[in-house]
Amino acid sequence: MPGYLQPYGMFPICCGSSGTSGGSSGGSTTPTGPAGGSLSGTYPNPLLANTGVTAGTYGSSSQVPVFIVNSSGQITSVTNTPLSITSSQISDLSETVQDIVGTAFIDSANIDFTYNDPGNTITADLTNTAVSPGTYGSNVLIPIITVDTKGRVTSLTTIPASGSTGVTPPGGANTQVQFNNGGVFGGSPTFVFDPTTNRLGLGTGSPTAKQDIVGQIDEVQLKVKGNATQTNDIVQIQNSAGQNQLTVANNGAIELGTGAVATELGQLVHANGNFSTPGDAQTSEYPLRVATSTGTQTPLSIDGITEQITIPVNKTIIFSGVVGARSSIGDSAYWEIRGVIKNDSGTTSLVGTPLVSYIASDLGALTWNSGNIYSAIAINADNATDSLAILVTGESGVTIRWNSFIKTVEIGF
Repeated sequence: MPGYLQPYGMFPICCGSSGTSGGSSGGSTTPTGPAGGSLSGTYPNPLLANTGVTAGTYGSSSQVPVFIVNSSGQITSVTNTPLSITSSQISDLSETVQDIVGTAFIDSANIDFTYNDPGNTITADLTNTAVSPGTYGSNVLIPIITVDTKGRVTSLTTIPASGSTGVTPPGGANTQVQFNNGGVFGGSPTFVFDPTTNRLGLGTGSPTAKQDIVGQIDEVQLKVKGNATQTNDIVQIQNSAGQNQLTVANNGAIELGTGAVATELGQLVHANGNFSTPGDAQTSEYPLRVATSTGTQTPLSIDGITEQITIPVNKTIIFSGVVGARSSIGDSAYWEIRGVIKNDSGTTSLVGTPLVSYIASDLGALTWNSGNIYSAIAINADNATDSLAILVTGESGVTIRWNSFIKTVEIGF
C-alpha cells in the first residue's frame, strides 16, 4: 500500500498521507487479527509461541542442564546430563582435598587436632589432664589412681604402705627365691627360680631341669618321708600320659614301668605294658628270710614272720632263686630252687615238681634236718593262703639265719 511501512507482525503506521486504513484515522491504528512468527494468539494481546520445551526446573548438584537456543534467543530444547568432572579438570585437586580434610577435624575437650598444610599431616594429641608426668609407686608408696570414663588418669597420688613406714625390699639378686633371713628377706645365688623357663634350682644358679638339685657337700640330696599313717604311695613319677613309670609304695614295694603292680612288702616289680590289665605281664623280685632254732619246718617270709609270696587269682608264676643259711657258729649252706605255681579261680597248686638243688655247705651243716641237708628245703603250694611256701628245716638248739632271693615271671589270664 503506497504511503505505509508495514513490518511483519506490526500494526500499520501512517507515513504522511491522509486517509484511513483498517478503520483508523489520525496518526496510529490498534492492530487486530491473528499473530504470527514468534507470537501466537490474536492482536491486540498476542503471546509468545511455545518452542517445545517442557516447563520445569533443570540442573542439580549431580546434573547439568544442556540448552539449545534459536536466533531469537529462545530455548528450543533442554535436557539434564550427569555431572562428570575428572581430577585433571580441577586445578590443585590434592591441595583442595587436603584443605577440606584438614578443616573436617574439630578439636574436642579431650583431643586437639593440628593440620600441617605444608607437610600434609594431621596430628591428634590428647589434651592434658591435671596429672603431673612422673613415676608413681615404690616399695614404700602405693599409688591411688582416679580414672575417667574414657580410661584417662585424671588424678594420681601416693600413700604410704599400710601397717608400716615402708616395705622391705627383696633380698639378693633377680630370680633368687626369697626366704626369712633373720627377720628380713634373704636370697641365695644357688636357690633360684627362672621365670623364663619356670625352672627351680637348688644348689645351682642355672637350673637345667624343672627342679634341678646340685649337691654342694657330701650329704643326702633328696629325702621323702611318708606320714605316720601313710597308706598311699610315697612317690609317683609319671609320663606325659599320666602313667606311673616309677612308684614307691608305703610298704617299700617299687613298681618300674607301665603296668607294673606290686602287692607285697619290699616287692620289686618291672613291666613294660600289659595284655589287658596291669600286672598280667610282669616280673618281680622278693627277699625272704627267717630264723630258726628248732628242727621243725618253718616257712621263709617276706617280713621274716608270716608274709609269703601271694599268688593272685588266675595267674601263673614261674619262680627261681637261691637260699642261703648261716648258723651262729658260722656253718653255712647254699641251695638253688626252681618251679611253677598257679592260681585257677582261687585254687592254688604247683605245676609239676619243683627242683631243689643242694649246692654246698660246711661239714657242721650236714647235721641240719636230722642229718639230711639235701632235703632241708621244701616247696609247697599253700592253698589256704594262696601263696608259695618255701620251707626250711634247721637243727634243734642251733640258731640259723636263712635268707633267699626269689625271682618270678608272672602271667595273668
